[in-house]
Formats: sequence, C-alpha cells, structure tokens
Amino acid sequence: MSGTPESWSLIQPVKDGETLYGFIAIHRGNKEHPAFGATRIRQYTGVKEALSDVLNLSFLMSHKAALAGIRYGGGKGVLLDGPHMATINGRAHALRIYAEHVNQLGGKFITGSDLGVTQEDVDYLSTHSPYIVGIKEDPTTHTANGLLHSIEVVAEEVLNKSDLSDISIAIQGVGKVGGALLDILHDKVGYIVIADTDQERALLLVSRYPNVRVVSPDEILFQKVDILIPCALGGVFTKQNAHMVEARAIVGSANNQLDSDEVGDMLHKRGIFYAPDYLVNAGGLISVVHEFEQTADSHLLTEKVQNIKRELRDIIRKSKEESVAMHRIANRTAQEKIAALFSRNGWSSQESYG
Repeated sequence: MSGTPESWSLIQPVKDGETLYGFIAIHRGNKEHPAFGATRIRQYTGVKEALSDVLNLSFLMSHKAALAGIRYGGGKGVLLDGPHMATINGRAHALRIYAEHVNQLGGKFITGSDLGVTQEDVDYLSTHSPYIVGIKEDPTTHTANGLLHSIEVVAEEVLNKSDLSDISIAIQGVGKVGGALLDILHDKVGYIVIADTDQERALLLVSRYPNVRVVSPDEILFQKVDILIPCALGGVFTKQNAHMVEARAIVGSANNQLDSDEVGDMLHKRGIFYAPDYLVNAGGLISVVHEFEQTADSHLLTEKVQNIKRELRDIIRKSKEESVAMHRIANRTAQEKIAALFSRNGWSSQESYG
C-alpha cells in the first residue's frame, strides 16, 4: 500500500547535528486527533529505503485506524540501525534524540514499539517523552489475539472448518508477534512449520513444541499449508513469487505484505485468500489507543479486538458478492470511513490534519 507524496502532512528527519537517525511521518494527525504509529529500528540499505518505508507505513496506519473504528490518524517512526546503535550508550543517545523530535511535534504523534524496538527501549523513551504508549498494555498480546480471531474466521469462512484442530499453518518470523501467536496456536492446530532469521530461536521453539518443525526462511512462504502467517517484514509477496504460494489463505501480522496491489489481484485470481494485513493485525493499535485514552475497562478492550472478526466477515462478504479481491475491498472501505470522519466533523483535509 502506498500513497501520493501530497498525502502526508509532515515528514520530519530525525537528526542530531549532521547525523541522520531516521524519520517521522504523519499521514493524518493533529493535537486533537493525533497520528498513531509505532517506531521501528532496522537496517536499511540506505536513506531512500528508510524514507519509503516510513511513508508507506504511515499511510497504512491511517487505513488501519479507520477499519478499526479509531478516530485518530496514522503515522510512523523509523530509525536506521547501524554502528551508532551497537553500544548501550549509543542506542540510548539515539533514542533520546528521537524522543526530543517526538516532543517537538507537541502531541501530534503518539508512538510505541515495532520491529527492532524492545520493551526496555519503550520504557526508556517514556522517561523522555509523554507521547509513548505500550507501557501499561502489551500491544503484542493484543495483536496476536486479533490474529487468532482472524484465523478462526478464515477457518470457518474459507476452509469450512468448525475448529482449528486439523488445519496446518506456517509462520514466517517467530519474534514478538509470531512467537506470541505460536504460544497461542501450538496446542490448537494440527501441524505448524516456522522459519526465522534467528535459527537458534527457531530451534528453541521446536524443542518446546513437539508439533512444530523448522524450514529455512527462503522456503517458508511456499509451504503447502492451510494458512500462511507472515510476521516479519513487508513486501514479501511480489509479482515474481506470487505464483509459488501454495497456502490456501494468508493471515499475517506484517505490515504491507503485498509488494503492490497487483500482487493481491494475482493471489485472488489463483483462489488464495488474502486477509488484509492492516485489518487483522490491528489489535496492537487498538490496545495502545485504549491505553492513551486511559480507559480502565479491560472488557471493552477485549470487545474492540474481537470486533476485528466482524469487520473481516463483512469484507469477506463484500468480496464474494462483488468478485473483487479482499485488499481492494478493504482499501475502499477504509477510504470511505476516513471520508465519513471528515464529513461528520465538518473538516477539510487541511483543517483537520494540517
């Protein structure tokens, strides 16, 4: 998923003197309706890749919020991993500079933990900025629960299974979310195959769960299973490899799994069900918004995460009725919800999200 450059209201380099640490992008957000988007730390091939990542992810976050019924906008922060992050003091310095940039936005951007950012990093950031979330609620748990709800819907609607006991799954990436989902699913499903760039972590999980086996990261996307669950980086499905996917359905936590909308169309034509990533992985966002709004009702949070089921069923229904790929329906629905939000509040684009 991507947007046009004029779609973003802010793109801020995170710098300390001449040193570029990363970027903050706000697709939609202001002080009254801030942009939500977690921060990731990863090794990029260069500044161009990092900038493209933050723009695409912030655009996606606006759509994620809309489908989840959240009245805020979307944003994202990315920090470039490298030698400056290799020491405790270096990482602390970079995080402190990042927190200062978040503070300069005056509440327009609320952030927390994504790929490469540990709970310790979040705790440290929270001592330097009041705009950090994911401290009281663990977003990973709620992301995994949202995925579980989505997998249950897909088992029923796509696989015609009343439960998960005889389905097979493949998980790409068993880090925070993938690992949490494996903990939930290992005794619910019949067969699991996993892959991770950290081979030691993957083997440890195999020793823990007898019905799990490991394949190489190069093989995981092409396993013949009922449900494929990408939980690593985005852009994993391309025009070059879409014809090699053998799973019956794809339900994953990774953002922007499709390299392009055309890839989603290719999967759809092959009869492979693709659950829109920003719908099924919204549990973490729902939880940090719940924390931000200081809502004490834990049952309400559980109910909001469970609502992912309802939204997914609705999009499945529309997809079947219109014979249109799921991701196309999800994109259209999110855009309609964003437009309705603007209309309901009498905002223009510039007034609301400038």
